[in-house]
Amino acid sequence: MTAHTIPSLIERHSKNNIFIIAEAGTAHLGSLERALTLIDACASAGAHALKFQYIIADEIIHPDTGKVSLPSGNIDLYSRFRELERPPSFYRSLKEHCEKCGVLFLCSSFGPESTERLTEMDAAAYKLASPELNYRPLLDRIAEGGKPVFVSTGMATFSDIAMCMKRLSPPLTPDQICFLQCVTSYPAPPEEYNLLTLRTIASKTGTFAGISDHSADPFLVPGTAAVLQSFLGKPFILEKHVTLNRKGGGLDDPFSIDVRELSELTRKLPVLCHNGTQHLKEHRTEVVDIIGSLENDKRQDLRSLSSHIQNVLSTHNDTLIATILGSGVKEPSPSEREHVRTTRRSLRAIRDIKSGETITDQNARYLRSEKNCAPGIPCPDQEILGQACAARDIPDGEAITAENITIRFYPPEAD
Repeated sequence: MTAHTIPSLIERHSKNNIFIIAEAGTAHLGSLERALTLIDACASAGAHALKFQYIIADEIIHPDTGKVSLPSGNIDLYSRFRELERPPSFYRSLKEHCEKCGVLFLCSSFGPESTERLTEMDAAAYKLASPELNYRPLLDRIAEGGKPVFVSTGMATFSDIAMCMKRLSPPLTPDQICFLQCVTSYPAPPEEYNLLTLRTIASKTGTFAGISDHSADPFLVPGTAAVLQSFLGKPFILEKHVTLNRKGGGLDDPFSIDVRELSELTRKLPVLCHNGTQHLKEHRTEVVDIIGSLENDKRQDLRSLSSHIQNVLSTHNDTLIATILGSGVKEPSPSEREHVRTTRRSLRAIRDIKSGETITDQNARYLRSEKNCAPGIPCPDQEILGQACAARDIPDGEAITAENITIRFYPPEAD
């Protein structure tokens, strides 16, 4: 059986070179009926994929995380995640209903267990959230699955993406990987979207590139990105949070679009991509030269490219569009910088660890710290598990840092 690729998924579910992922997340609030209603509504609105989140609280955060300020309120996040946990049968029902509606079932996994459950139900593809971009055990498990993966890149540098790519490929091939430009801020400022990174990522990795849009405006960032991708001759891949009701109580509901806006988006984007392609035919030499010269950081050429995009959009001014296009340098945006250390995975005790005890996956785990817990050693820095011991007693929930462990270097075994 031939393995799926990003192009084959698009071809199977879309009639054109546009692929819209409706990010339902946990907007179902744990209700199967609500989730099925959301699938029906998004499929009818023209989405090509429905994306959920396979929540297992202990794979994501520690019970001591406490209350976290989110757009939906001040939430005891661990307790909320526990409330949202559902058995595998729940997700199988979602997958079956997506298939019945003719849309792709996607689901973020957050650790080896949730990934294994998605593999067991033969999910066609995986989704990786931005905080897990550096989570090597999860990357390795996804790579072993041999299925396409959509990877959000909020807070990332290009070196982070390169590390992720190295863990995934091989065994995955570049046409099985799509990196999504993302701003990990809720809602995200459109001016920080730096859409020229779509070109940077695709050209440097040989993979596909799209956007995961958290901005409040339903059309500004997606429309600009759609025209840019039509100029580049690339598929347009968009993930956008969708809810039945912005006041529905879901964690992401306040910054999601509703189904009516999704329907309008799926109607507008093909027109924009078509108009962008037509504009390119009429101005090919000029547009191609402008895009080629951007590598030399010629800001006047960026303004020229913005004018071409503005002509297609017929709305917004080219100064705003130039800001949204950005520099093309992949780095954390201003609103993301405060989240990098606490949202990315770092090492934390998951039970009391005695002084001298070896640090293993039985007593420590790479988790998100969030805002109330000090972060530990970041996942990619050094392989700690099995190669370090506690320098003192480390209580359950404490960050594991260079100050409370001793590294052991084991000599290679003799032949």
